[in-house]
Amino acid sequence: MANLAWAVEQLVEADAGPVNRAERENQNRVPVPPDPATEATGAPPVLEYRLATPVPSNWYALVPEQQPAAAGTSPRAVAFRLAGGSAPEGRILAELEHVRLHEEELARTGTVLRRKWKYARWIDGSTHVWVGRVRTLGRGEGSSGLRFDEVIAKSQT
Repeated sequence: MANLAWAVEQLVEADAGPVNRAERENQNRVPVPPDPATEATGAPPVLEYRLATPVPSNWYALVPEQQPAAAGTSPRAVAFRLAGGSAPEGRILAELEHVRLHEEELARTGTVLRRKWKYARWIDGSTHVWVGRVRTLGRGEGSSGLRFDEVIAKSQT
């Protein structure tokens, strides 16, 4: 197991309706085609080293931090906190910033959290509407595309 977990925003609620952040991110990550003028010269490529590749902006790292051992807990208890460069756009991850998740709460298959509108009628006939949360198991591991120690061949200009 890696010591890193991810929180991914798929759909977020906006004023104009739901926004699919995964689709928006995929549209922004279009690869740049190679320049045919530099390929025609036959010059050897220049190697460029990258420590780490960027991850999509809708992926947020859950970074582990060691917790002090309390009575009745494992001395190796690890909690995860939300870390990332940009603030989450959705409400669920924004609230998760101040919550610590213990490693036993993070299933390898993942967890899907959804906000759903609930509607009920009371015995006096009055109606009540609220937003609830539903937690289900995920479909398995995803890939952020994060890679370390990468060497890229770039054409000379």
